[in-house]
Amino acid sequence: MRVPLSSLALLAALSLAAPSRAAGAPDLAHARVSAQVNFPLGQQPWPLAFSPGGRELLSIDSSGLSLWDVTGKRLLWRFGLPAGREWQARPDWAEWHGGEIVLYAEGSVNLFITRLDAQTGKVLGQEKRVAPDLPRRIIAPEVPAARLETLSHTLWRTDVDEPPFDRRLLATYTYAPEHGLLAFKGPDEGSENGIEVGDQPVQVYSEAAGKVIFRFQTVLPDWLSSSSTLDRLDQLSFSPDGRYLGWSAAGRLTVWDMESGTKVAVLRPQPFEAGFRGPRVTWGSDSRTVTLSDSTWLRLYRLPDGQLLRSRDVKEGFFAFSPQWDLAGAEPNALNIQAAGGESFRLGRSAGSVFFSETDRSFISFTDEQTAWLYPGGAREVVQLHLSRPMQVENVRLNLAAGTLDLFGAVLTPPDLQGQQNTPPPVFSAQRISLTAALKAGPSAQPFNVSLTEQRRTTEPNSECVQGQPAERSQSPQKGRSWPSPAYTLRLCESPYLLTARKLGNGADGSALWRVARPAGSGPTLVSHDDHTLLLTFPEREVRIYHAANASLLARLKVPGQGKLFPSAFCLGPDERVLALQVEDQWHFYDLRTKLELPAPPALRRARKLDFVDGGKALAVQQDSAVVFYDLQQR
Repeated sequence: MRVPLSSLALLAALSLAAPSRAAGAPDLAHARVSAQVNFPLGQQPWPLAFSPGGRELLSIDSSGLSLWDVTGKRLLWRFGLPAGREWQARPDWAEWHGGEIVLYAEGSVNLFITRLDAQTGKVLGQEKRVAPDLPRRIIAPEVPAARLETLSHTLWRTDVDEPPFDRRLLATYTYAPEHGLLAFKGPDEGSENGIEVGDQPVQVYSEAAGKVIFRFQTVLPDWLSSSSTLDRLDQLSFSPDGRYLGWSAAGRLTVWDMESGTKVAVLRPQPFEAGFRGPRVTWGSDSRTVTLSDSTWLRLYRLPDGQLLRSRDVKEGFFAFSPQWDLAGAEPNALNIQAAGGESFRLGRSAGSVFFSETDRSFISFTDEQTAWLYPGGAREVVQLHLSRPMQVENVRLNLAAGTLDLFGAVLTPPDLQGQQNTPPPVFSAQRISLTAALKAGPSAQPFNVSLTEQRRTTEPNSECVQGQPAERSQSPQKGRSWPSPAYTLRLCESPYLLTARKLGNGADGSALWRVARPAGSGPTLVSHDDHTLLLTFPEREVRIYHAANASLLARLKVPGQGKLFPSAFCLGPDERVLALQVEDQWHFYDLRTKLELPAPPALRRARKLDFVDGGKALAVQQDSAVVFYDLQQR
């Protein structure tokens, strides 16, 4: 069919007039994973439970579960949540049953149970159990409230705004359905107005008898005044065979015999220390022993005579222990193991604080104030760095082509000087480090030592924003906020109506480089990690991006949505065309030319941190337990 020339001209004109929705912008929706570095731990790891033999340790973190061979110091398997997902019902404790690991997560009225294969971590089954009605039905008359909820083996009133840790609102209980026994203790009376604490009895209800069969009087120490009831938490628990009932409170464990109804022991693991809370209670599998513990000590007692059999005190806190008394504690980015023989070591490593290189796909992660792990080119083989002095690293410039590492942050007080009087405050400084020797040495079991010196003082942390600037003071009668930019080349002074930048570093006189007016109701000011651009939030959800050198306007965008805009991070893509903006833990991507939002998969939207790297050819994404690189293609 022949098309008239006039029609072709019209089609051509329409094609030229129609806007290109995202021509030339990266196709984020079809970004391809080119490399991934997985970490055996996510953020905030926590030891959950040792296996009955004590060889394996199960840990939980923000993005999954890990099973460790403690003896071999290696990861056995990892059960990870999908990228960007969170626990819907985070497990509170775990138990081994043969070849299965059973996870328990408590809700207000439900118990969520997940069964895993202990060898592989594969999910075998899940179920939801409704909390038994017996505790509520028996204890409800003791608590004057129209509606009660279950919270970690307590019944509490729901006519309060916050979880009621006031003991006057809590009824502690433990229920052993296999023995048909329910033990509970009503809420203590008292107030902060001088009313004495009312010591409520521990009552034991028998399903077989259909009534309360025991009432045990409880006695609290004289020093435990009514004003401390807000901080006091009790714990009731039966031994595995149901013979003993223990009440843990005020630093002691009281044990009653369920056959005779008599008190058999009062165990005081720390007799010379006062405590509001009771010790943690772990019954022996044969019910003949009980272990009491806190974060820094363990005590093993024999029952029924209460004889102390074993004791251990440690300096570092722990949260789980094995039958051999290997201890497991938690650090921000690793698990801390204190073996029974005295050896201490770390298990696993999470990504920590990750910083990406601008020139290639290398990155570096800081797991504490003196330990860093360098990943050249995004490789799995890493170079461990040990800083000679603790440093609160706030930003990094990594350039492996030049073999340099620039650290920006606060040099902290060395550990051997902490606690001494007249200790100097942290020095905010920039440190340039040569990586040539470390890269030449390559991966090694021993960390490469990096010497830190105070090469350049930039500014003290408490410099006043309006000091010596009468014009700014007249503009804003209130004192403004002052902070150094991430790379410590600018000091930004923000008052309600004005943003001022001053140059930092050697030879800088503190004079203003530029000023940008900010209308009333403006939101946060953000600075890119390289100090090249700034993002200012204006009323009506408008953001404006400026060049940091001279405050020239680069782009402006009105972000869709309702209410005031509070972005927390941003970065610019290739040719400064794509804006990645983090709002309420979600990343949004915008084409700054078309002003349209770009589609992106959930793994990008839920990233903890991201940046455009390798000259804009790739997008580097930090997830909870992985760093992923995506190749970018143009639309």
